[in-house]
Amino acid sequence: MIFLLPSSACYGVYLHHRDRQVSPDGELVTVVAQCFRNEDHFDGLRRLKAFRMREVVALGDPDQVTDHLDRSARFLDALAGEIGLPLERRAASDPFFDQSGERATFQQLLPVKYEYVYKGLAIASVNTHFLFFGERCAISLPTGEPASTSCVGFGVERWLHALADHFGGDWDLAQDAVEKAGKSLA
Repeated sequence: MIFLLPSSACYGVYLHHRDRQVSPDGELVTVVAQCFRNEDHFDGLRRLKAFRMREVVALGDPDQVTDHLDRSARFLDALAGEIGLPLERRAASDPFFDQSGERATFQQLLPVKYEYVYKGLAIASVNTHFLFFGERCAISLPTGEPASTSCVGFGVERWLHALADHFGGDWDLAQDAVEKAGKSLA
């Protein structure tokens, strides 16, 4: 028996939009799903075989999906700043691709993924897929051209780990900081 476990929450969005046309204004879809990784080791909330991921996916023309990534990056920077959580933005490659394949080489030449890293642990990412899912899933623009896509992802348990670590395990202090940030960013 073979089991196929999703490594990302957004795949269902592209399958749902298969053979469809997106709105002229583009579309944003949010999804939360259980995701799986074949980690080489496990470490509390830092590294899990199964975890929850929240993703916000943009489908549209290149400007619309780039705008989504830019807004998401600004939000992550502002949220981290409001909470006082030291995050580093790093260009990253997607480890799910064969590292000797064309897609891995493409990512090295033109970064398509940036991770937001807390003490060496990626807790969020912004990713552009260009036309990859639009072409493969026949998702089109009103012009008939393939749609571009992008997504921003949040590893729920990893965020919890970062907040617990940053606030010394004081969940009340962490919750207060997150709620204050939410009000400030609204």
